[in-house]
Order: sequence, then structure tokens, then C-alpha cells
Amino acid sequence: MNILKKTTAILLAVLMLAFAVPFAFAAEPNWTLENGVLTISGTGKMPNYVDAPWKRSAREIRSIVIGDGITSIGGKAFIGCANVQSVSLPDTLTSIGDDAFSGCVSLAGISLPDSVKTFGKRAFDGCTSLQAIVFPANAKTLDAQILRGCTALSSVTLPEKIKAINMATFYGCTALASIDIPEGVVSIGANAFQGCTALGQIVLPFTVASIGNAAFYGCTSLTDVTILNPDCSFSGKQIFPETVTIHALGDSNVEAFAANAGLQFEPMTLEIVEPEPEPISRDPATFLMTGFLGKLMNRIKAFYNKFLKLFGIKPEKLYAALDELQNGTPEEEEEETTESTQTAPIRGF
Repeated sequence: MNILKKTTAILLAVLMLAFAVPFAFAAEPNWTLENGVLTISGTGKMPNYVDAPWKRSAREIRSIVIGDGITSIGGKAFIGCANVQSVSLPDTLTSIGDDAFSGCVSLAGISLPDSVKTFGKRAFDGCTSLQAIVFPANAKTLDAQILRGCTALSSVTLPEKIKAINMATFYGCTALASIDIPEGVVSIGANAFQGCTALGQIVLPFTVASIGNAAFYGCTSLTDVTILNPDCSFSGKQIFPETVTIHALGDSNVEAFAANAGLQFEPMTLEIVEPEPEPISRDPATFLMTGFLGKLMNRIKAFYNKFLKLFGIKPEKLYAALDELQNGTPEEEEEETTESTQTAPIRGF
């Protein structure tokens, strides 16, 4: 009987904890709406919404201010707020949920703090007035369809650490004429740039290993695509428009794909530029200090500097003090110079 009671108590405690944790970390934030400004305050994550409590007043919202302490914007938090023109986000924010700003058709720009690491699906989907966006350099995830249908978008800066441009990320971004794909991107998802009718050319870095179906289909202005990875794989034939020219290494998987898809192909040549050798000094001391011995001395000095910093000693101050002990201070040198230039009295006059 005692065992049954203990087991029941433990199960109840676990259930209470399971229900308490989500509410502790996704509590309903405080909010006010005054003169068209929606202010969200609180701490921790905002919950995901079906209908946010301010949805009934969505047409009145002109500006959104998220207060310090909020770490995550919940899914569908501001979906369909068609008159929002500005958004202020705190440095405590780390993620933006699915559909968070979807359908905010009056939003022309948004400043994203460096603290944001993840962006959910369709986060800015259908923001037809959005003209430019700079993602934080350290952001790791841009989920699918994040900027789909942003027809005014002409400038995008992608994060340096993303590994994929996911499905339909830029689908229908008709004003996007150019974009830099960061080194490190491994895959281009299906329909990623489909319908980007202003896109003229693009370079895919060596890290891109796969390109999905219809990734660039319907890009009617696209004339040149450079694919640096000769072993890149392709899913489907209708990846590029028929008018495009593929530039890549010859006798490669890319050339075989181009031939199979009926696309024009121009082989690239690799030009290896040898660095000019540094001149070797005939002076033995200079030769030693610029060669192996010099590198060794630099490593020893770097290690010594780290050792000093462990004890809170600034190396530059220590070196300055040692120079003063060895050579004297400028004031002492001036006194010695003054004394040496004084003329001794001449006797006999």
C-alpha cells in the first residue's frame, strides 16, 4: 500500500512538473495598445498563438515594440497585422517563430538584433513592402518559405553560418536582382529562388553539394550560373530556365547535368597563381630571425604573454617597465645630458 502511495505521488509530481514547465517558459506576456503602438513586455518566451489576444485590434496597430527580457516571438504572433510599419526588437531575443510577421504587408524594413539565432517557417512570408533585410551573422537557421512572396525585396544579407537555403525561401521575390551565397551553404532547397524574375546571375560556392527541383525555375532574367563544386548533385531537370548558361569545371557531374537538361555549358579553367617567394637576406642575423628561429621566438613570446595575462599582468606595461630599468626614463636621460654639457669653471681668471 505504501509503495502504491509513493508511486502515485511521484507520478503526480512528474505530471505537475510537465505542465508547469511550458507555462513557466511560455507565459502570456503583458501588452498594451496605445495610439497605434503595440508594446509587449515580460520575460522569457512568448507562446505560439492560434489567435493572439491583440488580433481583434490588428488593423489599429502601426508599430510593434518588444521589450527587453522577451527571448522568443511566438508563432503567428503578428500574422496579418497589415498596417504595421515598424518593429523594434530587443537584444534579449534569440528566435522568431513560424508565421510571426507573415502578411505584414506594410512593413518596409526591420532591424534584427545580433542575438537572434533561429527564424521559423514563413516568418516574413508575404511582407510585400519589405525592401531589405540583414540577417545576423551568427544566425544558424532560416527555415522554409521565410521570405516567400516578398515582392519588393531587393537586398538580402544572409548569415555566414547557415548550411542550407531551404525550400521556397525566396519564392516569388521578383525584385531580387542579386544575392551572395555564403561559403558553407551545403544545399539549395526545392523552389528556393523560383520566380525571382529580376535575378541576373549567381555564383554557388564550392560547399554547395546539392540543388533541389525547380530551385531557379522561372528566373526569366537569369543568364549565368557558376557552380564551383564539380560534384554537385541535382534533383530534377527543371532546376534552371532554358536560357541559362552553366559555368563549371569540364568533365564533371555539373557538365553531365547541363547536357541532360539541354542547357548551354561553358567549362571553367583553374588558374593557379604561385605566390612570389620572399627575398632571402644575406645577413645571417636577419635570416635567422625571419626564418625558423624568428617563428620560434614569436611563439615563445605569445606563450609568455598568455602566461602573464593569467596573473593579471599586462605584457606591454611589463615590457615598458623593463625598458625603463635598462635604459632609464626620459627624465633621467635628460638630466644626464644636462650634467654632461655643463662647462667646468676655468681657473686663473
